[in-house]
Amino acid sequence: MMNNDNVAPGDKAMILLQSLICYLAQSARSCDFGQVEERTLNA
Repeated sequence: MMNNDNVAPGDKAMILLQSLICYLAQSARSCDFGQVEERTLNA
């Protein structure tokens, strides 16, 4: 487990962003990619 107390706010944002990208990538794999892309563009 990482100690986030010593992580700069920008680094925290990057970690969150990478987690989000991983989550979205898994979602894209489990359904039609075109639908995922459409939802992303319309958000």
